[in-house]
Amino acid sequence: MVIALDDLLSGLAPSTLKGGVGKEAELLLEKIRIERFPEKPSRLRSYFLNYSKHVAEHREKTMFRGNRQLVRCHVVLNSAKFHHGDVGVFEKLTGRPDDENLAASYWEEFKPVTEAEFDRLEVIADSMLFFPDWEEFPVLNQDTLVAWEKLRIS
Repeated sequence: MVIALDDLLSGLAPSTLKGGVGKEAELLLEKIRIERFPEKPSRLRSYFLNYSKHVAEHREKTMFRGNRQLVRCHVVLNSAKFHHGDVGVFEKLTGRPDDENLAASYWEEFKPVTEAEFDRLEVIADSMLFFPDWEEFPVLNQDTLVAWEKLRIS
């Protein structure tokens, strides 16, 4: 079980690791969310979940390209906030990172109907997550944890 990111990051200012127009787009989305959609979860403090394994595998190859492991999880609905967004709107916003109307349209509920629309669905979850396959997760060795802690502090 992992707690909601908003709880985990309590006391830290929301931020993004993205650079360039991706960062500008994320910051505009956060600004619009705060101003017009405060009931929605922050993209800067939420988990991004996939509707299906097919979509997760596709995004692993096309969007993230890093050393990531796909795992199953279940959301814990107690006090959770969710948003069903259209990743296509986010992609357009990276080309127009000052378009407030486009940013506002991202926060409208996305209700996919076609297979192509379901492929664009991203679930933003400010929720606790339960990982049923947790026993299969790799264990970090002590040296790796100590090195990470030293890097984080410096």
